[in-house]
Amino acid sequence: PGGRLHRHHLERGPSRSEAPWRARRLRGFVVDVEKERNAMTETDNKVRRGRILIALAALVVVVAAFFIFVTMNSERVSTQNAQYLEGSTQQSARRISEWMTDSQTEVRLLTSLYESSLTSAEEASIDGIRDLAAYTKFSYVTFSDVSGMTYDDRGRSEDASERDYFVRGMEGESGVYATDNSLFYDDLSVIFYTPLRYNGEVIGVVAGAYREDAMEGFLATNIFGEKTSTFLCSSDGVVVAHSGVSEAAGEVKNAFDIYTKEGTASEVTRAQLEEAFRDGSSVAFDYQSDAGAGMAYAMQLEGYDWMLMRTFPASITEGMQARANLAGLVLV
Repeated sequence: PGGRLHRHHLERGPSRSEAPWRARRLRGFVVDVEKERNAMTETDNKVRRGRILIALAALVVVVAAFFIFVTMNSERVSTQNAQYLEGSTQQSARRISEWMTDSQTEVRLLTSLYESSLTSAEEASIDGIRDLAAYTKFSYVTFSDVSGMTYDDRGRSEDASERDYFVRGMEGESGVYATDNSLFYDDLSVIFYTPLRYNGEVIGVVAGAYREDAMEGFLATNIFGEKTSTFLCSSDGVVVAHSGVSEAAGEVKNAFDIYTKEGTASEVTRAQLEEAFRDGSSVAFDYQSDAGAGMAYAMQLEGYDWMLMRTFPASITEGMQARANLAGLVLV
């Protein structure tokens, strides 16, 4: 019996004094598990926040790098285009200087040939010049007698006694003259003139002229397949010939009109631009058009006091920058 009581004692559950202790232990275990879970959750949150911060930092770096790239690319394209514009203008200036010299030689040669055929001063007329004029490249040729009465090779006549080229020609000078209201066509014309002599005495003036459409064709220039503006200007900025109206500034009467357009920002002041034209110095400046910001370059024609000015259209610059920026964005 004593043994049976012992087994019965061993098989009984925990005593009342042990129950609170076990409950406390269980609650402690639960608390520990909860703490560990919270710690793990906090760690996960920290890791997640860290990854987000790293991603944001990387995004900021990428955006900053892209904007730096865009800025550097814009400067590179602008510098490249400025160099191209300068080289293009210099090349055209040499060609136009040669053309002006050739035109002056041509009108002198025509006049010299006609002089050699004269047997008297009274014989001088447009009729004798007309046949020779057919071999020239001028839009039309004129003869002015001593009174200033002027005849062209198309049969027209007008009084040119107050025209500057007639006065200078009668004084024995040869040269080039530009007007925006030509005698016969009331348009922009470039006129090469020289005195007509008989026995050493000036008996008239012979001139060969290029009309506006001829000058537009001669000055027309394309840059990367797009038409740009070229202007032939006097030293005070007045446009004496141009390649036609373009996006640069519409119809330009004076080179300084481009500079003074609203919104223009340039390192060259208007006073400096005007001084460069007066002195015949090369000058580059920025302009603002409806298409955006463009650039212009002007230089003097060798042997003449005229300036050649050419613009680099804003549309070309912006297109080049956009393509380069797109390539940079793809790389990023």
